[in-house]
Order: sequence, then structure tokens, then C-alpha cells
Amino acid sequence: GHEVAVLRRLQHATSVGGFVGELREVLERQLAADALAGSLTPALPPAAFYEQLIAEVNGIGWASLCGLSPSLDELQLTIDDTARRAHVLTLSLPPDYPARSPVARAALPAPFELRWAP
Repeated sequence: GHEVAVLRRLQHATSVGGFVGELREVLERQLAADALAGSLTPALPPAAFYEQLIAEVNGIGWASLCGLSPSLDELQLTIDDTARRAHVLTLSLPPDYPARSPVARAALPAPFELRWAP
């Protein structure tokens, strides 16, 4: 979003030090605007979140994993029912996972209820 402004300042800079000072000014303004708007990126979950996720996918089997969000907070698993039909189960993991249950979504012919024991 601010690439044009940064490039413009770089083109008009008379020295590296001057450009770095102007870049700092642009970044400070953007950080202040983000803080006021409440749009700062939330902190990443602790390492235990990722360790637990990897351990559970190991237990389920990596072959069942058919999708994973870039932030690793949502995954899709392929699950076969008793009639050997494949279904995709989407799990959204809360930041305090595994203390709190994931939210499960699936397109199934019958209701699905996730049972969770942290």
C-alpha cells in the first residue's frame, strides 16, 4: 500500500541517511495509524500450539491433511465415512488451542458434532 510513497521518497533522497530517516517517519506514521485503527497483527500463538498441531497431525496421518492455511490456524482433513465416501473436515483452531476446542465444519448428509477433550 505504501510502496509508491517509499519509492518517491527514495528517488528524492539526497543521501542514504536522509532516506532512512524518511523511511522511519513513514513507518512510524503507519504504525500509529494501525494502532489507532486496531489493525495490528495479533501475536503468534506459543510454540506449544504448533508442537501440539504437528503431534496431532502425526497421529491422524499426514495423508489425511488436504489443506492448511498460511497461518496454520485452519486445516482441512479428508475423512472416509463407513461407506468409504471421502469428506473434507475443516478445523479452525483458536489461539489458545488445545485448551479450547477447534471449530469444525463439514458438508455432511447428517449432523456432525466434534467431541473434544484437551
